[in-house]
Amino acid sequence: MSATVPRTARQVNGRLTAFLDEKPTGPTDLCVTVCPARLRGSKRNRREVFARLLHALLLLSSEENEERRRLYVHAEPGLIALLLYGAVRLLPQGETEDLTFSVFEPYHRNIRDYKLANVVGTYLGTPDKGLDTELGTTRGVSLDTFSESYSSAELRGNVWDSLPAGVGDLIDLVATGEWKSLPAVRHAGQDARGLPEVGQALSMARSNEAAASKSASTSPSGARAAVPPPTQPTKPNVSRPPAAPEGRGAGPSVRSAPTPPTPKSPLPIPAAPPIPVITTPPLPATASRPLPLACPKCGKRNIVPPNSGGRSFLCSQCKVRVVVPQPHEVHHPALGDGGFPIECRCCCGLGFRVPQDLAYAWAACPGCSVVAVARPA
Repeated sequence: MSATVPRTARQVNGRLTAFLDEKPTGPTDLCVTVCPARLRGSKRNRREVFARLLHALLLLSSEENEERRRLYVHAEPGLIALLLYGAVRLLPQGETEDLTFSVFEPYHRNIRDYKLANVVGTYLGTPDKGLDTELGTTRGVSLDTFSESYSSAELRGNVWDSLPAGVGDLIDLVATGEWKSLPAVRHAGQDARGLPEVGQALSMARSNEAAASKSASTSPSGARAAVPPPTQPTKPNVSRPPAAPEGRGAGPSVRSAPTPPTPKSPLPIPAAPPIPVITTPPLPATASRPLPLACPKCGKRNIVPPNSGGRSFLCSQCKVRVVVPQPHEVHHPALGDGGFPIECRCCCGLGFRVPQDLAYAWAACPGCSVVAVARPA
């Protein structure tokens, strides 16, 4: 079974916005869906699910008891992957930098002792069953997206009343597709203590955007800007003596002021020969630090910034213009037989494992933050 897997962060952003706003699209098969059929009819329910997951992650981050620092989520694997992606993009970095997760683990008695990730996803296969009460009390925090009665007590009831200040503004930002404002808004809340400032930062970002749009609309391309009339050059206050009469007896001759020489036009500069242009392999979309890229012509390793996608740089050795394609994620083609963990090689040369026994998984490389996606063959 083939499915369309998003290859850029912009596509994943669009799917999360569609999930929170209007009716989302995409397949509904369990192994690939990011929005199951049970949530497609209610935008309110989809937003509440996302809000409860954000709240659960903040509770997990503030938990001081090491034995309870684990979040159990009952949902489809693809849905968990999409919600965790949104959480990492929105929440302060200090709240998610140590986050490890598995979007699916078989639900059996040993799941309560699972310690390879602090977010454990599972799927029971039927909405009639729910997570054990022990998982949300003594073992950690539990979030059941099928029935909130199986969730921890902190995640029941009206989620908007218990949600920390500022988190609702972040959800509204994503639902309206204002991803360009996210860096400024997220910078306002660098940790959980700064989340209340997110609302003010979002209002300021929207005001700046509206002012920029209004300024652009008041100066249409076809209208000519008002140009002040040219000022007449002032004549020097110099009295010239009357011209002397011709013939003898004329007075002494008066010389006029010398005429300044006409400046010579500069010599034409010969055009430089064109620089050869070649293309290098693409950068990862989620890289957060400068990366070395080898010049395809001479092999010289040039350090380029992480936001060089769609741009070019000049090789320091052979002076060839190297074009860097648009960024993308690295996708693992298929899971291994028998459900063994997979070593996924990315651009920085590091190998990292995707969760075990998964039909659909997202994992971030610890070296270059490439998002690797494993899906069925």
